[in-house]
Amino acid sequence: MAVFNIIGAFSTLGLYGILWGRAPGGSSGEWARAFVPMAVMAAGDLGVIIATQTGKVGIVTPISGAYPVVTLVFARLVLHERITRIQMACVAATLAGMFLSIPELTDLIGWFRELMHR
Repeated sequence: MAVFNIIGAFSTLGLYGILWGRAPGGSSGEWARAFVPMAVMAAGDLGVIIATQTGKVGIVTPISGAYPVVTLVFARLVLHERITRIQMACVAATLAGMFLSIPELTDLIGWFRELMHR
């Protein structure tokens, strides 16, 4: 998956650069701004692959699927964007789903329900 992300990034950025880009060269800062996000994305995919091989997929998948929460926090803290109520509700639902996917917690909730129905 990480390899496909790298190939896709080079393909899209390379094609964009050939069609609409400037002359080759550029400062090291420009290169860093282009390649660091690709490297972070590839590292994230590699982390998901390792986590699914060593951990439980039922836990890894909801956590890795919650990346929009990180994007929303980044948009608020760095870009100073306003977060709407629906976005906050979605974040709360995502975090609640992650919390409820913990197996030990599910066992605890089942035990508590049994206790209440006695």
